[in-house]
Amino acid sequence: MSWLTDGTGLGVGLALALPLGAVMGSLACAVAWRLPRGQDWVSGRSCCTTCGERLHALDLVPVLSWLVLRGRCRHCGSRISARYPVTEAATALAFAAPVLANGGLWADLLPVWLLAVALMILTLVDISHRLIPDGCTLLVVAAWLPASLTGMAPSLTQALLGAALLGGGTWLVRWGTSAAAGRDALGLGDVKLFAAAGLWIGPAAIGWLLTLSAMAGLVWHVTGHRRNRGGAPMPCSIMLTSTGRM
Repeated sequence: MSWLTDGTGLGVGLALALPLGAVMGSLACAVAWRLPRGQDWVSGRSCCTTCGERLHALDLVPVLSWLVLRGRCRHCGSRISARYPVTEAATALAFAAPVLANGGLWADLLPVWLLAVALMILTLVDISHRLIPDGCTLLVVAAWLPASLTGMAPSLTQALLGAALLGGGTWLVRWGTSAAAGRDALGLGDVKLFAAAGLWIGPAAIGWLLTLSAMAGLVWHVTGHRRNRGGAPMPCSIMLTSTGRM
């Protein structure tokens, strides 16, 4: 496996990254479904969430199975959410993007892929349950460790400063808004996730992160308002994942 040190060409890198990303996107969907429900996400078999029938290998081909089955379960005919193929395709693109940026596949891209999967899981869980699992935030931190050693992330000093500024700033916002509202207005999971984001971007990119996050929040609010005329609460993970720096 000399490609781990020597890298691959762009074509070979994309041929590996795209299908692997789609598979990992499918895994992210499964974990995001099972984790909040306390189900076994390591060895549990995939099944229809409506009828409970176990899914076979041909039902689980990323994107293609959903298209062939026209978005319905082969057993009971119930609708399968479009979030599955969308997540699979988005993760495939997230895996391919750093390969394109680097002109091939290198070992130091593996932490970035791990980060992409962690953020996909976080986003799906946050959208559905307004919950940010600590385990996923720890996965973001775990992915940062090797990235910092290879230069894919800021140095230790810069990373810790970024984490302190983003995490501390978010905590202050939480404290202020909660005091004004008389209730918890922002979860601690959001504070932890922003602190983890600071490790990846350092202090220099905080302005860009907050700007792009605000834009993502505005888009989410507008589209949510059109759907239910009352706006939609903004999952914190959406703001981070959609910036591209995370």
